[in-house]
Amino acid sequence: MFSEILLSIIATAAVAVPTSFLIGDRFRKNKVAKTIGSAEEQAKKITDSAEKQSREASILVEDAKRTVAEAERVADEKRKEAVLAAKEEVYNLKTEAEREIKENRAEVTRLERRAIAKEEALDRKIEAHDRKEEALERKHADADKRLKTIEEKTAEADRIKEEQLTKLEEISGYTTERAKAEILLSVETEVRHEAAQRI
Repeated sequence: MFSEILLSIIATAAVAVPTSFLIGDRFRKNKVAKTIGSAEEQAKKITDSAEKQSREASILVEDAKRTVAEAERVADEKRKEAVLAAKEEVYNLKTEAEREIKENRAEVTRLERRAIAKEEALDRKIEAHDRKEEALERKHADADKRLKTIEEKTAEADRIKEEQLTKLEEISGYTTERAKAEILLSVETEVRHEAAQRI
């Protein structure tokens, strides 16, 4: 009886152990297969994500290249515009400066001519004044000479008058008053005649 139970246990165990082993092995294989499948799926997801990111990165790089190229083009255009504007400004400033210099030179020339004309007019006035002054000095000198001559003639006439008056008083019986009148008349006539010849 005991041996039958034992045999039954052993038989059950003999059947159960391989069955359990087979079940465990299949379970492990299923688990490994599931793990491998999950890993492959994750790897595929990672690969797909990486490829997507790579494509997006390529797009971003191309966009960046286009943006850089556009920025360089715009910058080059701006630089050319700035250079052109600067050249135009320099030309305008140069033209304006040349115009102002020309106007200033013309003004200086006009002022110089005006100053020369005034100087020449002043020189002419000075020369005319000098001539007038010289003529006036000559007239004064002539007048002084004439005055001196008249004074000398007057003194001479007075002397002659006195002499003639004395002679007349001695020779004739004229009164002093009549003798003076005769002498005075004679002297005045002679002085007028000589003065008229001097003039």
